[in-house]
Parts: sequence; C-alpha cells; structure tokens
Amino acid sequence: MYDFDLFLKNVVLVRYSRNELINKLTKKYDDFKGLDPVTMSRWVNGITTPSIQRQILVAHCADSMNEYVQYPSCPELSSYLRENFQLYTEQFDMAYYSLAKEVKQQEMFFFAGSQNQVEAIHGFYLDKMSFHKNFKGRADIDVEMYYLSDQNEGKATSFLSMSLDTRLYLEKLNLNLDHRDIPLDNSIIVTLSFFSKKRDFKELAGCLLNRILFKYFDKEGVFLMVRGYRSMAWFDAIGAKKMCLIERSDLYGNVYLYYIKTKQFFGNASIFRLVKESYKLYESHSKN
Repeated sequence: MYDFDLFLKNVVLVRYSRNELINKLTKKYDDFKGLDPVTMSRWVNGITTPSIQRQILVAHCADSMNEYVQYPSCPELSSYLRENFQLYTEQFDMAYYSLAKEVKQQEMFFFAGSQNQVEAIHGFYLDKMSFHKNFKGRADIDVEMYYLSDQNEGKATSFLSMSLDTRLYLEKLNLNLDHRDIPLDNSIIVTLSFFSKKRDFKELAGCLLNRILFKYFDKEGVFLMVRGYRSMAWFDAIGAKKMCLIERSDLYGNVYLYYIKTKQFFGNASIFRLVKESYKLYESHSKN
C-alpha cells in the first residue's frame, strides 16, 4: 500500500497548512468538492486513503510531484490489471509486433521538432502504414519523442512519440469523430510507435509518461494510437474509450484510436508504476 499519510505529513503539510491545502484543492479540482477537515485528518492519520488519481492531484496542487513519484512505496496492482498488463507488454517480444532487429549497443535519446525532421529517425517504420502518407514531410506538426538508437538522430530501433498538435493531427487522419465533449485543443496524442522488445517499451513509455506528468498534466485528455488486439484489451482494461478504427491491416494489425482523461490515465496503478520505475531515467534525459 502506498504510504500516502507519510507523504502528506513529511512533504505536503510542511509546505501548506491543512486549511490551505483544502482551499487549494477545492478551488482547483472538482474532484475535491466537499472536502472537509475531517476527511483530511483521516488521510493524514492513515485511517483512509484517497484514490491514486486524487493522490496525484494533491501532489500536483501542492507542487510536490517530484517527491510523490520518488516516495519509496508503490500502490498494489489488482490481479486483473496485472494479467492484462503482462499480456500487453509480452507482445513487444513477439516478431509480429517488432519491425526492427535488436541493436546491442543502443542509447536513449530525446527529440523535439517537426514531423518532417523526425522522418529520418523513425519514418521507415511508419511508411508501412497507409495513414502515414498524410503526415510525411509536414513541417506544421510538432513532435516530441524518446527513442533508442546506436547514435543521436540515427535510425531508431524503438521509439515512442507524442504531439500537442492534436486537432491538426486528427484532421490529417481524416477521421469522422464525434468530439463535441472532447477538448481537442487541450489534449495530447500519443502516436503509433514501435518497439524491438518489452524492455524498450517499458523504458520509453516510462520516460514519455513522466514528461506528460511533469510538463503537460494540465492537458485534459490523451489520445492514443494502438495496434493489435492485446493493446486494445489493455486500454479497455484501464478505462480508455475506443474512438474509431484508423487503419485495417492483416499484416501489421489494425490500428485504433483511443481516448482517456489525463487524470484517469495517471490514476491507474500500472501507469503510475511505469512512471515511478522510469523516473531516474527520465531525469537523466529530461529536456526543457
């Protein structure tokens, strides 16, 4: 069990009084509507513990996210999440999913720039997908990416990328989405990515998740492009909503678009574990 009571006592309440914290939380997040001193006291004394989602909101509101992520204990996974996550990650060691041979001498790199600049690093993967022609060579879509390669700006052996230009990205996919209730201009899209093995996925996903958590947590939602039935099962398990089919492929697997609220996404124990496990790696590769 995550020792949230100790985190409150040793970190948060050193910076804010209980009343100050309650006021900040109730003003900033609807999740804390009706929060009172009695409930706060029960959290501080370990009598009750809020959900991971609410814990993260407390840490974010109290400017204590670094300390929260580094706290030694970690929330437990339900058997349902553990089994689905295991199936999800095991696929990255399968030849069906991987499109690159493993490179023994590889390092992690971070890239931030336009879509046309990133093509030399990962475009040869995505050229296999029909939808990629809509993005190839575009200078008006910015991308942030963690990737593994034997050299900086060399060809990636594994990569995971995202864009803040969500509305434009979705428009270029020519999707017929009912997004009246989804804030496209305040969302992130995690684009289709490839991994040569499971360990690559965990490192890259952990770093990208940390970047979103520390730099873009105020974005309301996250779109995710996923491939194959195991990926679909995993995102279904964490409560993401399947929006539509992007591309059908018998050779590489169908590609789907999912959406989940940012708070809900990081409130999942398995996602938070990835963040914790990769925090030091993220710090060593973090960029402004």
